[in-house]
Amino acid sequence: MATGFDRFIASLPFLFLPYDSLTYLLGFDLASTAQTLPLTSVFSLPYLVLCALRLRLTPAARTIAGRLFICLLWMLTLWALGFILTDPRDGELMEDLRTIAGSRQALSFVLGFTSFLMFADALVRGGQSHAMRMLLLGSIPNIVAILLQFFNGDFRVQGLSSEPSHLADYAVFAVIPALYLLYERRTYLLPGLGGTTLLIGLTFSTTGYLKLIGFLFVKYGGFKRIWRGVFVLAFVAVGLATLYFLFPDNYISLTIRYMLYSYNATGELAGGSWVDRWNGFAGPLTHVITTMSSWLGYGFGADTIYFYKLFRPEVAREILALKGDIPSISSMHGKLLLYLGPLGYALYLSTWWKAYRASPPGHVARALLPAVLLGSLFSLAPFHLPYVWFAMAMGATALAVPVPGERGAG
Repeated sequence: MATGFDRFIASLPFLFLPYDSLTYLLGFDLASTAQTLPLTSVFSLPYLVLCALRLRLTPAARTIAGRLFICLLWMLTLWALGFILTDPRDGELMEDLRTIAGSRQALSFVLGFTSFLMFADALVRGGQSHAMRMLLLGSIPNIVAILLQFFNGDFRVQGLSSEPSHLADYAVFAVIPALYLLYERRTYLLPGLGGTTLLIGLTFSTTGYLKLIGFLFVKYGGFKRIWRGVFVLAFVAVGLATLYFLFPDNYISLTIRYMLYSYNATGELAGGSWVDRWNGFAGPLTHVITTMSSWLGYGFGADTIYFYKLFRPEVAREILALKGDIPSISSMHGKLLLYLGPLGYALYLSTWWKAYRASPPGHVARALLPAVLLGSLFSLAPFHLPYVWFAMAMGATALAVPVPGERGAG
């Protein structure tokens, strides 16, 4: 049986999940600091120390950790080689940002890697059911913040997150999987899903809506439960449509109107956030396909250094309007394709497949992993965000039970 210390320390990563931006909560200027600084990534290093690096990792988790470590070393090597091999006279390169952009992305990936180790250990140390109960318990302060915002007249809520779309990510990729794992065969599921859908609806986040639909599509994609899936999707669609008509001047409709007006007036793209998300993977993919020198990868910070080589001028201008002094992209996969090159990127993708295959049919990870994978094609770019690593750890530990023994990270 797990000890009291095991249960306590295994609870903390899931209690901390709602706090996705310490800089925002502490009142720092988001324009000059990191917009996202999750408490989970900050805590992952002390967590490993508290466990004395004697981690309880399943064989699948050890395999994934090993492949991620190879990816980390490969990106560091390519970044270092860039200082030597890149022509500093190439006017299309932001070579002066190689040090700061590369070091920031490297630190972010290291925190993502340690977050995976933390989640993978905690899910074994305390058990997945205990972890999901802690996750729902940790949501209570978020719910209180959301209610206060709503009744204060702010009808686009963000809870404890730095922006509404981040709250939607938490609800789709953490709260809903927890509800399914604990209550899928109980009457509690539908009220819980309805309440969470309402919360996501109140964020008026287009990407949040797409991620919710993506999760439900994957969850109910099989023919055996297709009618149940149609019912759930219809339930969600009616709820979101009702919110849309109750609040017609919401963020989504205003954004669409502005984009249409600007395009009709000038013939150019507008609405930088949407332009960034939809081009964040397409730009790097096109660059890799057409540029042989990119096939081995560029290493950390390549989305900044090669920014003007990835996008047409009007697209680059829209993205730059959002990013400030250090341009980057919002697609996690777009970044990794550039950083690792196609071969390294294939190794990274194999970690998703390993986590998926480690989870049994019917486990919530079988829906969560594809949903997060799709979502990270156009968002979740900061490596230290928890949801990719949380999903991988869920899959890698799906068959594990709390155990008293300890294994090294191997």
